[in-house]
Amino acid sequence: MLPDQKQYRNFLFTFLFLISFQPIVSKDHIDLHLKWYHQFQFAGYYTALAKGYYQDAGLDVSIHESKNGLEGLHKLVSEKEARYGVGTNEVLLQWHSGTPIVVIAVIFQHSPTVLFTKKTHSEQSLQNLVGKKIMLSPHVYEILAYLKKEKLDPTNFIALDHSFRFLDLVEGKVDALDGYSTTQIYEIQKTGFPLMVFSPRTSGIDFYGDNLFTSQIEIQNHPKRVKLFREASLRGWEYAMENQEEIVELISKQYSNQISREQLLFEAKQMEPLIQPSLVELGISKVSLEQTIFRKFKNRSSRANGRN
Repeated sequence: MLPDQKQYRNFLFTFLFLISFQPIVSKDHIDLHLKWYHQFQFAGYYTALAKGYYQDAGLDVSIHESKNGLEGLHKLVSEKEARYGVGTNEVLLQWHSGTPIVVIAVIFQHSPTVLFTKKTHSEQSLQNLVGKKIMLSPHVYEILAYLKKEKLDPTNFIALDHSFRFLDLVEGKVDALDGYSTTQIYEIQKTGFPLMVFSPRTSGIDFYGDNLFTSQIEIQNHPKRVKLFREASLRGWEYAMENQEEIVELISKQYSNQISREQLLFEAKQMEPLIQPSLVELGISKVSLEQTIFRKFKNRSSRANGRN
């Protein structure tokens, strides 16, 4: 017996009501793990999420602040599918050492890592740091390569583990420390401290900065998802660098109200020459530069890991 018109309408209404709450295609969930706290350094990913670029690609993305340091980040991403991370050149070293993680896009064409010290005179050089206390982060291979090239061997200065307290330089507890040209310059200069900045690039030590990476198992099992996530992320970076003030507002309201808008905009402007969005295709990397970076890693890693 065929259902009457009223029963049919009721059935159709119920069916349409139920499917209105179901996506036509279920979205793949992805976890993106940052290597530091929320700031403009990760603006492209916030933008891709806010503008719906990930959603357009069929991706449901969650963005997480750093909790476990770089070593923990590498391990976390390598262990499971659908995990991505924002890393450093250390990812290249880890890959060569057998960790199943792979860089899928380079965001910073140049590393923002520099060395800060107190400005004392116009002819100041790295040689003025002989016998001085230098605070170094783990895995700052570009700084170690820079010091070596400038004839400043680790035996010629007192190497200290980084406290990540930049007032240690201002207060005279250390004589130099590494940091980012995009953020720490702003923080230190706000104190009125006479700052001298030494960049490895002045000696031809030019490493990549931040990259986007994932696990080998993710690439093997979900190559299309990797492609879609990469493309949506790079699209986010394009928009973020072209609309910095808008994205500063987004970050300030949704991610980090602890950092002033002025500082976030300063960071954005400092990032421009490092990302070079108008000169270099976003995400691109050069095999020759990766090989150079790895050679320098090999020369420094064992010594750096043995540092007290």
